[in-house]
Amino acid sequence: MLRIATILCLFLCGISTYAQSVTYPSFGKGINIMAEDSSATMKLNVRMQNLFEAGHNDFSNETDTRLLVRRWRLKFGGYAISPDLRYKLELGFSNRDQGNSATGAFGNSGSNIILDAVVKYYLFEDFDIWFGQTKLPGNRERVISSGDLQFVDRSLLNSRLNIDRDAGIQLRYKFGSDFVVKPIFSLSLGEGRNITVDNAGGFAYTYRTEFLPFGDFDDYVSSAHKLYDDHKLAVGATYSFNDGTNRQGGQIGSFVYDTSGSLVENDMYSYFIDLHYKYKGVSIMTEIAKKQVDKIYTDLEKNFRTGESVNFQVGYLFDNYWELAGRYSYVRPDNSNSDVDEIGEYTIGISKYISSHKLKIQSDFSYFELFDDLDNDLFRYRFQIELQL
Repeated sequence: MLRIATILCLFLCGISTYAQSVTYPSFGKGINIMAEDSSATMKLNVRMQNLFEAGHNDFSNETDTRLLVRRWRLKFGGYAISPDLRYKLELGFSNRDQGNSATGAFGNSGSNIILDAVVKYYLFEDFDIWFGQTKLPGNRERVISSGDLQFVDRSLLNSRLNIDRDAGIQLRYKFGSDFVVKPIFSLSLGEGRNITVDNAGGFAYTYRTEFLPFGDFDDYVSSAHKLYDDHKLAVGATYSFNDGTNRQGGQIGSFVYDTSGSLVENDMYSYFIDLHYKYKGVSIMTEIAKKQVDKIYTDLEKNFRTGESVNFQVGYLFDNYWELAGRYSYVRPDNSNSDVDEIGEYTIGISKYISSHKLKIQSDFSYFELFDDLDNDLFRYRFQIELQL
């Protein structure tokens, strides 16, 4: 980490030598750098999440605790040559951010540091082309930044059935003013982020449409921080087909092998429907997800993650920027060999936003209902501090 900090300092010193201006306008706004001839800009943000978690297993009467750096990231963004040509780079340095596969199917054993590395170009007004590695247009909760969440982390629906990040091209369009429609199409490799070997199966095809009947708004932030005086609503639907995937969740999870040690390919289909509503301090978000595969295998050590899930959460932001929120999530496998357990989650959370989502303290308590023969129930408490510079 010291080496990273040193390199970053030297990098910023070098940039400032040739830049016209290096500014830090206010807390949470990042370091802004502009080239002397205004041909390029760069904004640097640093963010971290420090998490304490305690879990209790009612069946075994065991309690586990841990304290970890959940996320530690560097984010770069700006434009090059023209404001129409933009870029985003996000790097994750915490161990949880660098999850990798021990099988070597990534092509090497290097750290899985790069989260986003994408170039964005406005071909014409409201029509955007993205090329590189970034989040797919999947379920709304996944697309919302982990720094803008209403709870300490995302729901069971997201952790079990999302389609996450991938490398490819995205076409994004927006039309309408009073009633806004946003169609998005993505063609990607289908194997997830930072894959360096040849594509083993086919590609992944993802299509999403969003409808905003009361006009555009900041719908990719969980809480109602802008306290809208008018009703705001976003409804979205996503379909994704991953041709011949060999990972448990398509773009995420372990690689799946048969008894001979060969990668197993399977066609995977993912469906999402979500709704996000805001009015004054009230925010409501609900999602439905379903993931299935063509072939059901019974003799694999690790099988594919398939099933269906629902997530519902509601929050109220008080005038003093304390927020009380509740969430219910339920996941059910679609077959007995799915790598998904049937489980329900009931969560209540409380957050104090000191400076919106840039500096906040969050805490939540969850009860997990496990639908197994052991009648095994779990409890979890989490406390987290988020800081973004």
